[in-house]
Amino acid sequence: MPIIKADSRKYYSLAPCVAVMVLFFCFGCHGAGSNNSKDSGKETIKMNANLYPMIFADARRSSFVEAPSASKGTLVWESSINDDKSVPFNPNAILVGRNQLFLFSQNSIAAFNTDGQELWTRQFRSGSPVSIYDDKIYFRKEDAVDELTALSFGGAEVPGERYLLDASPACGPVFIEPLARDIQVMSICFTTREQGPPKTKFYRKRYEGKFYNWVAEFKGKPAIMPLHLAELNRFVVFSEQEIIVYNTEAKKVEGEEIARFPQPVQEVMLCSADSAGTLYILGSTDSIMTLVAVGLDGAEKWRWSGGSVSSAPTTGQPPIVGIDGLIHLPSGRTLITIKDGHVVREFTIEKRLISYCTALADGSVLITAENSLYRADSSGTMIYGLLFDNAITVPPVVDQNGNVYVASANMLMRIE
Repeated sequence: MPIIKADSRKYYSLAPCVAVMVLFFCFGCHGAGSNNSKDSGKETIKMNANLYPMIFADARRSSFVEAPSASKGTLVWESSINDDKSVPFNPNAILVGRNQLFLFSQNSIAAFNTDGQELWTRQFRSGSPVSIYDDKIYFRKEDAVDELTALSFGGAEVPGERYLLDASPACGPVFIEPLARDIQVMSICFTTREQGPPKTKFYRKRYEGKFYNWVAEFKGKPAIMPLHLAELNRFVVFSEQEIIVYNTEAKKVEGEEIARFPQPVQEVMLCSADSAGTLYILGSTDSIMTLVAVGLDGAEKWRWSGGSVSSAPTTGQPPIVGIDGLIHLPSGRTLITIKDGHVVREFTIEKRLISYCTALADGSVLITAENSLYRADSSGTMIYGLLFDNAITVPPVVDQNGNVYVASANMLMRIE
């Protein structure tokens, strides 16, 4: 299968050796909303589901989408995200809410339909987390440091009060997860030099209230972003030295700590989790890239080390959680599959470093590598490879019909 240059007018076949694929490589991932069934690809997609409500697919950062795709590599349309070409939009992610697409950057959001038509745009407070819950999209108000905005998918502001605590010029929320009646937040609060190091606070509260349901904190900045394992009511935070697990349904305001244990590597870099409660922690030990699987009690299940830490993902792509205990790890130009601490397969791309991966319910996987997009089926055979003029800057996503979307700094593309 040759690599094709994507162009809105025609396609150009390049030499088959542009990408070298290990065809026996087998992909399969499970994530938010899944039941860890081996037959996940046969499940019926819930109509009007929010397939990709936050970056890396869910609050476990599994990079799994509960939808299949029959895409064959045809670029159907491309749409400019920002009419002012001198100021690129530079999206951080594409979120998929029902039958709409939401691209967000550092300080703005643009809504599109699946035909590439822009519906509306909004500004928000710079650096705000953005995510979808139910039929609303949430982000921090542009002109209020301690308030959260909810918009309908049509772009109308939803009435209601949504207060953030520990949100001020000195305290910045870095994680905001909207839920049905509550929000879960992590903030970093800076102090003066005389007062000592910063502290990290995290809590759950009702939208309209100005009181915590529960709250906890630790000294210093978080090593990485927290994880919410909604299936188990567990909130996992990473201090500079420890991993701490909390009960998200705690009944006391000081919170309920479930477990606390040392980090299993010298430096934690990235982490994802499966719905059963295993954490997949990527870090470094003696400058060697190390992946460790641990339970929520801190018990180590397996460990893999290989390659220089410099080959770890630089885009923030966490380990991809697969079915049957398979964990897929980007390492330079190669996507490594690990099971029980042993490498079982490798998928190598010539010349380009892997940027992002998204696994689908049919066992196929979407892989971006700089300015290229690949789709491999569940047996590891490359279905297609596309080259674009500009680098892809976001994880690839799919809609309910299996159409694939990627974006560059100022262009949104659909592939069928």
